[in-house]
Amino acid sequence: MKRPRGTGSIFRMKGSSHWWIKYRHDGKVFRESSGSAKKWAAENLLKDRLKTADTEKFVTPEDRQRTVRDLLEPFRPDYLNNERKSWHDAEARWRLHLEPVFGGIRALSVTQFHVEQYKNARKQAGASNASLGASSRSRREQRSQGFRR
Repeated sequence: MKRPRGTGSIFRMKGSSHWWIKYRHDGKVFRESSGSAKKWAAENLLKDRLKTADTEKFVTPEDRQRTVRDLLEPFRPDYLNNERKSWHDAEARWRLHLEPVFGGIRALSVTQFHVEQYKNARKQAGASNASLGASSRSRREQRSQGFRR
């Protein structure tokens, strides 16, 4: 049975055992795997994507895969273009403290719990409260810069 216009579609990609979904947002077509061989799972995923497709809460499939490390790319040019003198400090904090903990985590998965765990570990390692504030500010700035495209 054919779906009504504007409600996306569910299909099997050639050579894939998983069901895929296709939908539109702002005139752009998005396709993504449901990750399941069950059609009902794809239908539920499509419903979820269509609920947010026309809202501010919409997140592209590419942004769902983005790691905290990926957010560093727009962070550096922003610092350099605005001639901020603290770039070397921020880069050192990122490389020495933040990247080993947050670098490989998906950006949308970072929670307050992760941040609190990081702060506790740094305090146990002898870091001052001032340095913890600077590190978390760097991560916050990074996150906002990464999604500002």
